[in-house]
Amino acid sequence: MACADREEELKPKVVSDEEDDDEEELEEIGMGSYKGKVRMGTPGVTGSVMWDSGIVLGKFLENAVETGLLVLQGKKVVELGAGCGLAGCIAALLGSQVILTDMPDRLRLLKKNIEDNLYGNVRGCATVSELTWGDRLDPELVEPLPDFVIGSDVIYSEEAVTDLLETLVELSGTETAVILTGELRNDAVLECFMEAAWRISS
Repeated sequence: MACADREEELKPKVVSDEEDDDEEELEEIGMGSYKGKVRMGTPGVTGSVMWDSGIVLGKFLENAVETGLLVLQGKKVVELGAGCGLAGCIAALLGSQVILTDMPDRLRLLKKNIEDNLYGNVRGCATVSELTWGDRLDPELVEPLPDFVIGSDVIYSEEAVTDLLETLVELSGTETAVILTGELRNDAVLECFMEAAWRISS
């Protein structure tokens, strides 16, 4: 996907795995200048539902750029566990070169959402790449290392913590910022993540 220099108001429309279901309820979301409809999939299915933390991450990125806290224009961003891809699409609309990653069975929906939202003269661009945490990383993810690694609701099980942290370490250089959002569902999982991250950074 080619990146353009001209800014254009776009309206993200993120769809779930249930995109062809005519009876499915649409939820309107507004993110500052970004407005769109989200098709909600089966509750509790990771990767096919628009979780609140993804919306929070998207709003954070938009606000951080508007207030000058972050510069995303021209920056390389890798989104982990992208799911429906809202945060990655927002980052691309804000000028980043984004690689949205997820497990193989989530990529069809992710590609569809990118096609539906990132067209015309978009400031940034986005691609999709398969990534299972803990596996060897494709060169496109680490050459060069990303400026930002983002993820929403990626800290959800103690079993995944080690692989997630291994992937975060491989993606991170001295200039890489990691931005994660999530809903606190289980104190033990967050504590496990924080303790493991502390051990790695010490």
